[in-house]
Amino acid sequence: IGNKRASRRSWRNARRAADASKDLELAVWVRGREASIASWEGRPAAAVTELLDDSIRLAQDRPCKGLATVLETKARHLAVQGRADDALGALNALTDLYERLPADVTTDRISTFGVPEEVLWFTRGYVYAHLGDSRQASTAVDQALSLCPAEKKGGRANINLIRSLAMVRDHDVRDGLNHALTSVEGLPLTSSRRHLIDQIIKSLPDQVRTQPAVHHLRTLQLT
Repeated sequence: IGNKRASRRSWRNARRAADASKDLELAVWVRGREASIASWEGRPAAAVTELLDDSIRLAQDRPCKGLATVLETKARHLAVQGRADDALGALNALTDLYERLPADVTTDRISTFGVPEEVLWFTRGYVYAHLGDSRQASTAVDQALSLCPAEKKGGRANINLIRSLAMVRDHDVRDGLNHALTSVEGLPLTSSRRHLIDQIIKSLPDQVRTQPAVHHLRTLQLT
């Protein structure tokens, strides 16, 4: 609701509570979750990086849900900055970690404590869309959609927005915008969807930013 001061205080209390529990995986999960949300909400890059570095240090390469969230966020964070090699390195680290995660984590396809396989493909699609490789991005999106349960409508919308981003960056502007509008129709706009819409708009050529479809997307961002 826009109360950033209360949000920061709540995250600080969550970190303290997790640390007090002496549950290392919980402590990593809380920090990873905060880093992920900070990234989607567009907090300063330095603040996101600090959260990521703190989480990775604390995890000590322990295969857990929290570290998976951290590496996913790190790959996205670096891709937005155009740091291709580092983003791909984080993506590879996420893939390697996935192979070491407990089965109860990788088979949990619904709750926030799971890391189903579509997360890997979602992250891969996001990274390649930002790095300008529309072919790799499209392949990843196809894989993510094939794995994502039909009831996860919000997750599927986010995956489809990555396809729209790849299309726009590949100069397929009209179809990319129409696909974006169709993907989010009737859904609430979460911080992740607002972020993805923002990335789509920022990727547009100046001469098309006054089109009705773009105005509609901007309006959605404010709802």
